Amino acid sequence: QEFCQFLMDGLHEDCNRVKHKPYVEELEGFGMEDERAAIETWRKHLLRHDSVIVDHFQGMHRSHLTCPSCGRESIKFDVYSTISVPLAEDKNGLSAVKLEDCIEKFM
Repeated sequence: QEFCQFLMDGLHEDCNRVKHKPYVEELEGFGMEDERAAIETWRKHLLRHDSVIVDHFQGMHRSHLTCPSCGRESIKFDVYSTISVPLAEDKNGLSAVKLEDCIEKFM
């Protein structure tokens, strides 16, 4: 898994269509509609990262955190290229586990 990530990162850097990477502020999505925050986060990501690897192998997930002390909330959309999914329990007592079951458990 680590080697594959290293290889994908290298391919992305070699194929990146962005030659001059601007500084980009991280977006805080609290108070924004999720769709608008996600689109803006992805737009900012593409200002620095635009390759065939990004086109086919990257996505975003929504993160919502609440501070237990002060109650402040933070909503962000984070870019990923790999996810670690938990193994789902086998429903029928067979040794094979469906990928869809693992992804469903992840969500």
